[in-house]
Amino acid sequence: MSNENLGRGAADVTLELIASRSSVKKFVEQVPTRGQIETLLAAASRAPDHGRLAPWRFTVLQGAAREISSWPWVRPCRTCGLRHKLSA
Repeated sequence: MSNENLGRGAADVTLELIASRSSVKKFVEQVPTRGQIETLLAAASRAPDHGRLAPWRFTVLQGAAREISSWPWVRPCRTCGLRHKLSA
């Protein structure tokens, strides 16, 4: 975020960032580092909840476990003609 955004409200900046996001059309086979995963999990655990119930649970799958767990989603795509490449 640039210095010009420092005087603006957090909600305004957040809405602008959401509106300006773009979808990635081509994925790279780059695996996040353990530090990046820990940062994401720390941020996700700070998400607001309803009534302080902390309903979220996170599971990090890597390597063979990630590949095996993706098959329930990949198989239907293959039957409809879409091609997806799994990376370990």
